[in-house]
Amino acid sequence: MKVLKYLVPPAILSLLVCLSPTASAEVLKLENSQALLLVSTDSNSPDSDAASVSLIEAGLVDPNSALTIDADTVLSFYEIGQLDNPGPHEDCTVPPCFDNVSLLVTDNKGNVLAYVLQRPADAVAKTPDANSPGSYGEVFLDPTGIYYQRNLLSDFQTLPAFDPADAQISSIEFRVDEHGSAMIDKVALGPAAVNNIVPVYRFWSPDLGSHFYTTDAAEKQAMIDVYSYTWMFEGIACFALADDSDANSVPVYRLWSPVHSSLFYTTNKTEKDWLLAVYPTIWKYEEIAFYAFPEGRQPADSRPMYRFWSGLLNAHFYTVSQNETDNLVRNFPDVWTPEGVAWYAFPPQWNWAEAMETLRDHDASSAGK
Repeated sequence: MKVLKYLVPPAILSLLVCLSPTASAEVLKLENSQALLLVSTDSNSPDSDAASVSLIEAGLVDPNSALTIDADTVLSFYEIGQLDNPGPHEDCTVPPCFDNVSLLVTDNKGNVLAYVLQRPADAVAKTPDANSPGSYGEVFLDPTGIYYQRNLLSDFQTLPAFDPADAQISSIEFRVDEHGSAMIDKVALGPAAVNNIVPVYRFWSPDLGSHFYTTDAAEKQAMIDVYSYTWMFEGIACFALADDSDANSVPVYRLWSPVHSSLFYTTNKTEKDWLLAVYPTIWKYEEIAFYAFPEGRQPADSRPMYRFWSGLLNAHFYTVSQNETDNLVRNFPDVWTPEGVAWYAFPPQWNWAEAMETLRDHDASSAGK
């Protein structure tokens, strides 16, 4: 992934809600999109060191897209970030009252919803208080989620002061508090129909020599929290469908082999049934993992998910990346054998590992100045 950096133009700098001497804002060219990078460090000043940008005014969100808050208003975005020894704020007057990375959405009546991403491990969300104005609330999101999708009406309705009549979004603000840095990309407001599209998370186990894929956020988090010694999180492999609401979709079946310590995914029911009938001691059926598209019925913006088999590792591998596919075919023909297209899915917009590397490189270079 080629990354180009350039400072936010002066016209955008003037739109920064807060930019202390120890904070910076940059736009990174990530492939075909622009990602906003905010960095803030502690200046030991009694004033806030938060770096905050209005995404609508800065041109990173189209103000003509879907600013009405109704049942079809879905906010989606990519984010990665990290905090250095995050802690609480003393004498806090502007919440969240702890070091954080947040996306704050304000409606036309002054109600504020803070989607809190990075934060201290012991942070507690400030919930709406019906006995006060009730116009502010915090929603804690998975800090390792990478891709996020929220229905704004459902979230705003948790605020006692929110009135859905003629409700509109007035601002979307990305904020990085002191001791932190984060990137945000692909901020979009779209119809609720995209809610059935889910990220497929990918893990790699050097010990087992196999990959693991899941759309289950709880399962993903358990792999990170409990099994990190075996499974390395590699980000989003692709986007698939959570259900069969699209008539062209088919189920992707998930099978587990306790013998090979590997998972197998297929849309071919005959193949699934054959494995279970012929190798009942090797393969166990688990569930429908997600839904995808068979060849010939795929949408124009989908990509082929290539399938490989390794007799050496006794494992399958799946990828929508053409570069990854070409690399395996060219450099590892003795390890991985291509088996064609498994199904079609939507490609991820970010290479998570490379984006994290960009973030770390930036922090390292800034620390060395």
